Amino acid sequence: MDLISKGRLAILSNLHALADAVVAQDTAGAIKQLIRDAETNIKAGKNDLASSTGTVAILREDIDTLRASIASAQADIDLFINDGDPSNDEEAVKGQLAMSQDMAKLEAKQLELDASIQFEQALRNALDVATTRHQEFVSKLGSIENQARVTVTKERLAASMEQLAGIAGTGANVSVDNLMEGLRKRAATADAKLKQAMTDSAQPRQSAAMIRARQAIEARRTQLAGKASDAAPGSVPKVAAPTAGQSE
Repeated sequence: MDLISKGRLAILSNLHALADAVVAQDTAGAIKQLIRDAETNIKAGKNDLASSTGTVAILREDIDTLRASIASAQADIDLFINDGDPSNDEEAVKGQLAMSQDMAKLEAKQLELDASIQFEQALRNALDVATTRHQEFVSKLGSIENQARVTVTKERLAASMEQLAGIAGTGANVSVDNLMEGLRKRAATADAKLKQAMTDSAQPRQSAAMIRARQAIEARRTQLAGKASDAAPGSVPKVAAPTAGQSE
């Protein structure tokens, strides 16, 4: 259990306290950063937990090996003591020295194992709490983002309603019926102008010279008709009326 792992445990254990301070702000940016930090520490914490679990397993194997070695050494020592041959006592002493060393190692390993087991359990608990808090952060972030969207929608709706209210207030003294009547009159006038323009365009226009020419033709026709009547048999010649300035 190194210092880095201990530091990780401290971070994970205090994550809920840090989270309470940040979440109280109810700001999406702060919670997003907290989520990222939590995910980073949870990932590292899981790696530390895996390492700690491996350490515990190795310590247990070492302890089992030392216990077996101690048991074997004790059996040899007892054999040397009980064989009735004083010359073998030296072997018993050597065995005792080796067994004492193994017993010291066993004690140290046991202490390390106990500490590692405690750390592993503490790290596991901290990870469980941190994971739960992380889920709460994500849920709260979703709620804040939803609330933000609802707020924006409400603000836009309020702005639209204010604009509509302004329009309604501006036209409060204007009669919609009067506006419609005016538009109808303008439309009727436009229709009349359009019909007149179409009628004029359908009738060919005569110039003043053309009109005078036609009038001259009609006058000449009348004159010729009169002459033809005078020349007819049995007709009484017409006496031309004296003009001004002539005597009878």
